[in-house]
Amino acid sequence: MDDYETAEPPVHTGSGEPDADGTISANATGQPHIIGSTEQSAQPESQLVRYHAMCRAIDAAYEVDEAKHIRDQAIALEVYARQARNVEAERKACEIRLRAERRAGELRRAEEKSKGGRPPKTCDHDGHTFSAPTNEERRRQLGISEKQDRQWQQLAAVPKDDFEAALADKTMIPTTAVIIKASEEPKKPNPVSKEAMWL
Repeated sequence: MDDYETAEPPVHTGSGEPDADGTISANATGQPHIIGSTEQSAQPESQLVRYHAMCRAIDAAYEVDEAKHIRDQAIALEVYARQARNVEAERKACEIRLRAERRAGELRRAEEKSKGGRPPKTCDHDGHTFSAPTNEERRRQLGISEKQDRQWQQLAAVPKDDFEAALADKTMIPTTAVIIKASEEPKKPNPVSKEAMWL
């Protein structure tokens, strides 16, 4: 079963180049350009630019739905790359998705933290009173499940070095669940040789 929860990949129309926010639209056939695909293999520099543009867009996201939007686009890229059997493109899309999920988790944690000290009723700039949404209502607004919300926040709690190490591991395509599990496991101490003990 896939690491992400989705029924159908998002449908995009457009040029296939990054938008102003670093996201990627589709080509004329309705499919997104795949990072590292044969179609673009002659321009590896531009592929890298697109990847970094999306990473910057994730870092710059200040709303959960911004990060989720990039995450949804990355899912579409993963699906098409897998269909094309382009392992490198699939991995890049996977990294983008995981970074977007982690950013969404960071923003959700910030929301939870700010809500902890917020009174039940809040006033907007016009003086209108409203209640802060519950977690269930917020998830419904974002279109995410309780499991996704929990996992993304757990992914946000993973130390940055551990997260980056998991993405850098070329022996496998990382998943949200695997990164979380590895972070929760106790670190094994480095073995000390008998010779070193006498030094």
